[in-house]
Amino acid sequence: MKTQFETYQLGQLVKVLQAKFGGETEKGCKEERLVFGDGLNLGRVSAFDFEDGLQALLFDGKLAVPFVMKFAPVKPSPTLMFFHIRGEVGLAYGDLGSDNLLHPLETVFLAYPPGGAGNVITLFPKAQFTFLMLVVEREVYSDHIKCFPKKIVRELSAIFAGQPLAKTLAIGHEQAAQTALLVQEILSFGQNDGFARATAIESKVLEVLGLQLRCWEEDITVASGEKLLHPDDIEKLNEAMKLLLQDLKSAPTIEELARMAGINRQKLKQGFKKMFGVTINERLSYERMRSAKLLFAEGQTNVRNVATSVGYDHPSYFARKFKEQFGLYPNEYIRSLQNTAEANRKVI
Repeated sequence: MKTQFETYQLGQLVKVLQAKFGGETEKGCKEERLVFGDGLNLGRVSAFDFEDGLQALLFDGKLAVPFVMKFAPVKPSPTLMFFHIRGEVGLAYGDLGSDNLLHPLETVFLAYPPGGAGNVITLFPKAQFTFLMLVVEREVYSDHIKCFPKKIVRELSAIFAGQPLAKTLAIGHEQAAQTALLVQEILSFGQNDGFARATAIESKVLEVLGLQLRCWEEDITVASGEKLLHPDDIEKLNEAMKLLLQDLKSAPTIEELARMAGINRQKLKQGFKKMFGVTINERLSYERMRSAKLLFAEGQTNVRNVATSVGYDHPSYFARKFKEQFGLYPNEYIRSLQNTAEANRKVI
């Protein structure tokens, strides 16, 4: 299946996908999403349209047949950023290069003049894939170029100056690993259509763009000598993260996690820190505290019960960890919520 687009209106792309593959479309705050679930086409695709000339397209799933999207803009294209996590996704960039198969943790920046060959994205069938595409409208976003230090303007000005652009960043560096984590966090957000969710996702998308621009600024290349993560290890570390957060109450030990993810203990510890920027225990503690805070915000006031539900047997230790994370003990946080609620009732 092949579809051609003359503009980068990502919401329209979601409608085309729904017409071709079925599934249910849903409209959220700043978002159009399509959920596949017929046994052959599984997963979802979300198109986000934020302010300031920024759009994002997030694919996570698999298709029964290949699907080709050709973008041939009739005016200078926006700046495009592709970030790939897993699966087989083809990216051809016409006048600026040849066909490529995106690799896990690889980033490509592209932009085209009007009437150029455009770019082609190919989603290969039957394998699970996850990738993020950002669309930055140059005319709207161009004021940001004024913030760049003079020493890097020449390297980055093409992003916003309307020039043809093709730049591939190195695979497996710290910024790429952090970006993968941000994409996974976006995927983990619930499906409520509130403004808070849309704002949180927009902040993650901006952080993705910032990380990749930082990678470009620092001119990180394989020649720098920095040791990269092997693609097989990247897959296993992503699986380890998923397994770690699957059940916060009964999270696996490091030894259990290594066995479940199919990676040795030392490589798990070192690779996890390199890829996600924190240790395994730091990440688990953060998620447990975040979950506890949400439970308190939802109205639960029994500190012992909340502590147990997120994996702590000793409420006093839980309380110390909560204060380290948020600056308040659980009872203090609960009182602050109650005081805020009482003040709001008086205003009403």
